[in-house]
Amino acid sequence: MAKLRAAIFDVGGVLTVSPVQRIIDFSAEHGISDETRMRIFSHGESPWSRFERSELNPQSFATEFDIALAEASEPARVTGEAF
Repeated sequence: MAKLRAAIFDVGGVLTVSPVQRIIDFSAEHGISDETRMRIFSHGESPWSRFERSELNPQSFATEFDIALAEASEPARVTGEAF
């Protein structure tokens, strides 16, 4: 019998509630528009996706978060320091 060498868990939306609703709520609480939220948290090459793949560390994600907010047409009530 082979020894188990690794286990992979899909936590968000499988073992716990999906984080998508929390991201939507967080954005609404802090004045982040849907357009800006999608730019930060969407799939692909967004800062969040890059952070999930460990391409960004927490500080780099916070910086990218702030850049996305600065490029938004509306002010938000949060900064990357929230992370």
